Amino acid sequence: MARKIMINVVLCLLLCDFGLQLVMAEEPKLSEESNEIADTPLDNENGNPKENGVQEEKPKSDKDKKNEEDEEIDVEGRIVVGVQEGWADGRVEEAQLVKSANRFNYKIQIARDGAISCKEEGQDNDNEDDYILIYLPRAEGVVQAPASDLLKGLKAAGASILLPEGSINALVGWGQVVRQAARAEGVSDFGELVEILRRDPDLRSKYRSRFDSEGRVFHVLNDLSHVNNHGLEVVEVKEGDMSRYEFRVSGHAPSVILATPTSERGRSVLLAVSDYLVGSHEPGVGCVDCITSDDPELFLNVSRVTLVGVFVTRPQPFLEDALASLLATGLHPNKTVVLVYNTIEEYTPKVNRFSQRLREEQGILNVTVMQVSGKEPGVGVVKNMMLEECLRIKCGWFLHVDAAVFLNPMVLGLQTSLGHPVLAPALSIQSRIPASFWRELDPDLRPAYSWDHAQILKGQGSARGYWHASCIRGVYSVRHDVLERVRSPYTHAFPLATEEDPDLAFCSALREAGVPMVVQTAFQEQGALLNTSGHDIGTRDITTFSSNPLLWHLFYVHPDYNKIMGGEFSFVDRPCYEVYVFPTFSQRFAAELVQIANSVNQWSTGTTKQDMRKKNGVEEVPTVDQWFSQLGLDNLMDELFGSVFQNLEMLAYPSSYPDAITLSLIARFKADEVPGLSKHNDASVATLAINLTPSELYKGGEVEFPVQECRIKPEAGQVLVYPGRLTHPKIFHNVTEGILHRAIIMIDSKDKMLD
Repeated sequence: MARKIMINVVLCLLLCDFGLQLVMAEEPKLSEESNEIADTPLDNENGNPKENGVQEEKPKSDKDKKNEEDEEIDVEGRIVVGVQEGWADGRVEEAQLVKSANRFNYKIQIARDGAISCKEEGQDNDNEDDYILIYLPRAEGVVQAPASDLLKGLKAAGASILLPEGSINALVGWGQVVRQAARAEGVSDFGELVEILRRDPDLRSKYRSRFDSEGRVFHVLNDLSHVNNHGLEVVEVKEGDMSRYEFRVSGHAPSVILATPTSERGRSVLLAVSDYLVGSHEPGVGCVDCITSDDPELFLNVSRVTLVGVFVTRPQPFLEDALASLLATGLHPNKTVVLVYNTIEEYTPKVNRFSQRLREEQGILNVTVMQVSGKEPGVGVVKNMMLEECLRIKCGWFLHVDAAVFLNPMVLGLQTSLGHPVLAPALSIQSRIPASFWRELDPDLRPAYSWDHAQILKGQGSARGYWHASCIRGVYSVRHDVLERVRSPYTHAFPLATEEDPDLAFCSALREAGVPMVVQTAFQEQGALLNTSGHDIGTRDITTFSSNPLLWHLFYVHPDYNKIMGGEFSFVDRPCYEVYVFPTFSQRFAAELVQIANSVNQWSTGTTKQDMRKKNGVEEVPTVDQWFSQLGLDNLMDELFGSVFQNLEMLAYPSSYPDAITLSLIARFKADEVPGLSKHNDASVATLAINLTPSELYKGGEVEFPVQECRIKPEAGQVLVYPGRLTHPKIFHNVTEGILHRAIIMIDSKDKMLD
């Protein structure tokens, strides 16, 4: 049973007016009311402050002490926050501190002038109860426990005031002891009181002040702090039927978590940790106060102009697809200005087509292409120029869009509608590329992955919501008031002189200004960040299977293939015994293979059995063809073998164990060349035939298995799987009109490889 400590006030005390701004725990916003705090009573006999505001009692037995420690004490908690570097309601530090105070029922007071101004003598005394006081010199901290836990920490330390180790002028103590000490020593604010206590051991002894060397109350994050390192962890805690998150240090949960003001890394860890501690996220639930509306009207922000900057600054795959994804913006066409900055001359036709589509299809008439050759004036300078233009036209938002992203519809409109000062979508990551967001910093102040990065990126379950970041890139929105507050951020002086990345400079400028960067996973499937590593102007998109698997599967794989791999085998056709048809590839895949083959144009004649491409120099069944190795696609075939072809072969024949592709080619069939093939068997364990031409573009060309009595005309992108040797002779019927291109993949043991 909780009991309340009542304070017997025995002397008339001067009342003090802090001129503080009071935030009641039950109120979501800061109010302008002031709050008066009564002084700590003094001992009648010697004039010293009484511990906890009560008369000294006779010593208690160990049993009494144990019972007292176990008993939950209902005591009021108050937080006073100084303004060492100013209080700004838009800063993430302030918001997190206020949220944590509300969660644990603290009254929080913002000392905008930092002063302790005492009232004139002769005024009435305030006989209010004593309370536990937390003083923070600035809002770079959160609480994760009620005031009763602070009281336990004070008792365990045998102190009336605890000071954190290090250089932070903060304290936790009995409010009346702190107030009386401040007045008795003639200091003007809490910061001065902490300073004299820190440097004067006699004063610490006089007011029973201790350094919190055992971390009973405080933990200070610094340059070495990293969760899942040095005993730091964020864990889920059960409280009856409810759960919450808790920050622990070597198994202990400190009540007050601070960041060293001079440690940018410590501050980034605090922001990341605090996301769990302020009550916005619950285990198994995720963000409990995030926007979840699916109403399309939510995405239309027509109140002010949005300036969209699109940046094409390096060779990349899927450029036209990425630009096309920006067409369905969700922004009002009459309130949108688009500036496209392109530094790749070879991409000019594609960029111009995109700009024209914005005008014609989306009705966005204010579209300007900035074509630049060379490195001048520099991407950072151009981005700063766009921000200045945004301010000039009195825009509501600046939307930064790197062309190396693929966005799902309405994401840009969603960015502005959610209203955060600086907001980025969590984009899916391709292989071997940096993330689109980071939540921590490394010792060199470069963006670093946090312990929870992978979970947040997946955006499932408890990872849904909004997360503070140390840096964002790719796609993000910036509100107009941030533009007014942070000027020329893309050329900000980054701490490392060799660092020339304008996006990292942008993040550094925002961190220095205290502007919160937020990445959101409240909405799923927002898009993907493309991998441009190793990509040059001539690299074909179809060859980026391993570097951009998400986009590759999106554009080159048939949707039914994924369903089959998920166990929906009804999408597999079995026209006759041991012959299977799998919908596997898109028509785009088929068309691009044909385009590559025609551009290379090294077709064999198909008129002789002599084929010097083979080890034995003989082709028993000649066709007009090109091998995939001639097309520069042998690596693609190897990748598809391990990730697609083997899957199809094993689904068709579970007992087989193929080793490798022994032959892969694209064959061409038309009436005036080799129109078809007579009855024959393949030299393979299994053969995969992929039609590359839509069936309506040619006549004839069916595949017949006479022994099994079936005849098939697959569609483009479908894969026909059948045994090669002995049991399944086949006939490729003549093409009578048009041209049929068919890819042939033979699978066998490695010792039978023909090429």
